[in-house]
Amino acid sequence: LPANAPTFCSKYMQRHGIKEYYNLKYNPKDTNFYGSIGLPGGADKEYVCIGVKASNYFMPEETLSKFGPGGGGWILMDTTLAVKTREGKAWSTDEQGYARIYAIGDCNYGCVDGP
Repeated sequence: LPANAPTFCSKYMQRHGIKEYYNLKYNPKDTNFYGSIGLPGGADKEYVCIGVKASNYFMPEETLSKFGPGGGGWILMDTTLAVKTREGKAWSTDEQGYARIYAIGDCNYGCVDGP
């Protein structure tokens, strides 16, 4: 990535109301944890995507590969990391047709279909 990528991403997230927290241990059982990130009542929904196993159980089957390492089940994405369906269509788009759901984390280029 370019050297200015972290700054670009932080500015983008700030403009869109996405908060960043660093050097903070994820500890949902600690009553002070959620308060320290501005959620004193806790989170409405959490997606935990850490570790060595793909955490894709929450994704619809149409967005997962049929084949691949471990028997498939990899989140399909395009070259912008937008999640797509097996038919190659962007999954979850806005009223203008722009993708709104992107893959993050340990994304694998092998999950991007060739042209």
